[in-house]
Amino acid sequence: MVGCVLRSVLEPRALASAGFWRAVDLTVPEGCLLNARSPSPVGARSEVCAVLPDLLLAALQPAVDQQVVAGSHGVHGMGFSSRRAPNFIYYETVAGGGGARETKDGIDGIWETSNLPIEAMESEFPMMADMLEYVPDSAGPGRFRGGVGVRKEYRLLVDAYVATHSNRHTVAAKGLTGGGQGATTSIVHSPGSLGPGSLGPGSEGAVELPREGTFIPVAGQDVVTIVSGGGGGFGDPLERSPDLVFRDVLNGKVTRDGARQGYGVVVEEEGDVPRLDREGTELLRREMRAARI
Repeated sequence: MVGCVLRSVLEPRALASAGFWRAVDLTVPEGCLLNARSPSPVGARSEVCAVLPDLLLAALQPAVDQQVVAGSHGVHGMGFSSRRAPNFIYYETVAGGGGARETKDGIDGIWETSNLPIEAMESEFPMMADMLEYVPDSAGPGRFRGGVGVRKEYRLLVDAYVATHSNRHTVAAKGLTGGGQGATTSIVHSPGSLGPGSLGPGSEGAVELPREGTFIPVAGQDVVTIVSGGGGGFGDPLERSPDLVFRDVLNGKVTRDGARQGYGVVVEEEGDVPRLDREGTELLRREMRAARI
């Protein structure tokens, strides 16, 4: 991961060769989190790998401003297995929001591995995907916003176990140079769907699951929902083009309230048609800038 980050910000075309590494000195004390020794547990170590680049890029940002990205959503592994025959094991890493860059928004619903198409999951395993959608307002605001997270509902058709392996439940993806942080992640077990747009426990019987858990029993027809976090923003949100914010509102990635509170952009409704209020936006942004002083 260290080599990947250094190459990306210094010389992306450089080969990972002995010559490259001769120029790099790493000090990683034995026994620390990044250099564990037996019998230290190292399960879920990919979570550390997922957030280490964010830490390194944030440290390098003052020196190489244009090449870095803001914090990303982390990693979220969801595993399901049978409690009785017929046996099955299903595991998937769920996407989330990527960090914004100096010249571009973060990527929406992205991860390092390909997702398993819902059709394949439903045809091979006793599971249904009730919902897969972007999560509005989950991206960190910025001149360029972070990527939005996703919400995915798994309905188990048989009694099963669920295992969770996830981060960014408490500490959100950080923004850079004035950008805001993304939303955090949550995983919920409920007797049924939480309903469109829900971000956590709310329906009767719904409970939030631990971010690290194994052999959590789930009854047939119960639903497990993951709401993954968004990426951090880059730059001052009040410098973002109002047209880009309005486009995100039209595409369901930012709500009208999110546009107003996060970016100082006023979106009005004329009947059922949203309208960008440019004069109201200019006035609101002037007030928000004055309130910072």
